[in-house]
Amino acid sequence: MREINYDCDSAALRMASRAIGQCDPDAVAERSGAYYMREAQEWTLPYLGRRVYVARDGGTIRSERPVTKTERLLILHYLMKAGGMPIKNQFLAFRDIPMGGSLYAPTFESRAVEELRAAFGAVPERIFDHMEALGGHKNTIGDVSVTLPVLPRLPIHFVIWAGDEEFPPSASILFDASISDYLVVEDVVMLGSIAAYALIDGVT
Repeated sequence: MREINYDCDSAALRMASRAIGQCDPDAVAERSGAYYMREAQEWTLPYLGRRVYVARDGGTIRSERPVTKTERLLILHYLMKAGGMPIKNQFLAFRDIPMGGSLYAPTFESRAVEELRAAFGAVPERIFDHMEALGGHKNTIGDVSVTLPVLPRLPIHFVIWAGDEEFPPSASILFDASISDYLVVEDVVMLGSIAAYALIDGVT
C-alpha cells in the first residue's frame, strides 16, 4: 500500500504523543470505542482490518503491520478528539463536512475520489478484492459499494457507479454525519485517502 506524505512534522507528532498521556484513559476508551488495558497502560482498537495498541506513555503504536507516522498521528488525534457521538447512519459527502469540507473538497476529490474512480470504474467489482482484509463489507449504495470501519466509530463508504453509453464511470466517498465529533477536516482528508489507497493497493 502506498504511503501518503502528511504535513506531519516532528513537532506535531511530539505534541500529540505528549497530549495523549494527559488524557483520562477510561474516558478516551469510552468516547472512542477503544479498550484500555490498565496493566499494559495502552489502548487497543481496530484500524483498517488489524488491531493496533497505543501506549498511553509516549503514544507509540504497535501492530502486526507497520504504522506510518501519518497513521500514528491520525490515530492519536482520533483518540483525543473522540466525543462519543453514536454513529448516525446518515451519509455525508466530504464537501458537506462542517468547518472546512467545502474548502478542502477539491484536494480530497483529486487525491482520493478520482483515484478510486480510475482504479475501479472500468471493473467496479474489483473494489471487493481487498475488502475483507481491511475488515470491510459490501453495501447497497450505487452500483457497487464497500463500507470500511476504519476506526471503531468512523465508517467510510466507497461507492462506484458504472458508466454507460452516455455517462462515464464515477465514484464517491461518503462519511457518517458524526464524523466531525471524531476528526477535524484536515485529518479526514488524510484518513479517507489512506483508506481509499488501501482498497486500491491492498495491504502489505
